[in-house]
Amino acid sequence: MTRVEYNVAREAALLGAELVRFDENLQAFVVANLPANFGRSPNEIEFLLKETPTVRAPFFKRRAIGKARALGKSLAAAASDAEMDALRRELAWLLAYNYEFLASAERFELAAHAHALDPQVLCHKFNYWITVERGKRAASHGTGRSRPIGFQPGDKLLSLGAVWKQDYIACLETLASRGASVVALIYDMIPITHPGFLPAEELKRFTAYLDRTLQSDMILTTISRSSQEEIAKYAREILGLARDIAMTPLASSVSAQGAQVSAKIIDAGLQDLPFVFMAGSFEPRKNQKFLLDIWRAVVSQLPNRPALVFAGGLAKAAYLQELQREAGGLDRVFFFYNIDDEELAWFYHNCLFTVFPSEAEGWGLPISEALDHGKYCLASDNTSLLEAGEGLVFHASLQNRQAWVDELHTLLSDPLALEERTKRIRDNHRSRSWADVTRAMMAL
Repeated sequence: MTRVEYNVAREAALLGAELVRFDENLQAFVVANLPANFGRSPNEIEFLLKETPTVRAPFFKRRAIGKARALGKSLAAAASDAEMDALRRELAWLLAYNYEFLASAERFELAAHAHALDPQVLCHKFNYWITVERGKRAASHGTGRSRPIGFQPGDKLLSLGAVWKQDYIACLETLASRGASVVALIYDMIPITHPGFLPAEELKRFTAYLDRTLQSDMILTTISRSSQEEIAKYAREILGLARDIAMTPLASSVSAQGAQVSAKIIDAGLQDLPFVFMAGSFEPRKNQKFLLDIWRAVVSQLPNRPALVFAGGLAKAAYLQELQREAGGLDRVFFFYNIDDEELAWFYHNCLFTVFPSEAEGWGLPISEALDHGKYCLASDNTSLLEAGEGLVFHASLQNRQAWVDELHTLLSDPLALEERTKRIRDNHRSRSWADVTRAMMAL
């Protein structure tokens, strides 16, 4: 479950909507048996570890979580590859059944938070067992008590996930053809406009999903004007369709009120250091290497050097390792992965300013989050990032390296220049809430 899905689902539930999930065995939507307090926990990861929802294979709550933690310890001490494989299968199946309303990547993050798996070594293994072993167990256990939801003409379904499976799309098409209002959220066109960032099979799956969605009776929305134009252009030039695409901009996910310093932040000594911050998952598209390059060019000229902090999800472990090697010759560069919302809020609240040199985005949440915290940002000028910046942050082409170097040098050497830019944000930026986003989607 992405941050967008989580936040919109939370707000929709508070507005009285029923949360559902797609059941691959039934080929239909069923009630998502979420924790009773879903959306009102200050830390959803911690809460999920304490409150395991029963889905198909019921577990005694404490026994299930205890078993997961015990399996995690056993993995660390396993003597042979065969023993490791057996433990991975059992842990993946356990988490898959008890957290099946989460995307597989989020289940893996949950396992990492529970200290069950080493994220750099076993990520691909975990995802394999999620898809393969769970399917085997499901076939042998049947569908349990889950029952398909009977949608009536006039009912509305918001499809928030980036689910490109053909059976899922077919179910949405059927509901739309029978009179239900199906609103499908297409985040962006990055798989088509920037295909180098995804495997070829992912591009093929996305294209099939996009073609079927555009030719269906579904209501379509996206998160930026840039994506809106790209989707409409694709429909017109590739499919020969004039397709209306709504636009629903996103909100910030991080609250300043939730900012909390953690042990790992304290251990890094960041409480007493000025620092510049970049949020974003560790993958080439986010372009952390560009920031390391301009940072090296600027700080060598400065007598007082702040720290540089990177934080985000671990999308590509090998890429993070590359970044750590490249930063080896630089002082006070820190990398944090799989951080929680309270830590993320602390970084935003306490940084000098932020940097976001992404190659392509559907929106650019790190820019919105920076603005909501009253912080200036240096950002790329591509895709939707100009929209996210609201005319209040620095934008430049990634090809114009000198412009980035000049602005970074100005901000690090002239406190008055930074204060002037920051004040402009405080005077002009207006936050958008997830309740605003959810109401707009529900009104489509």
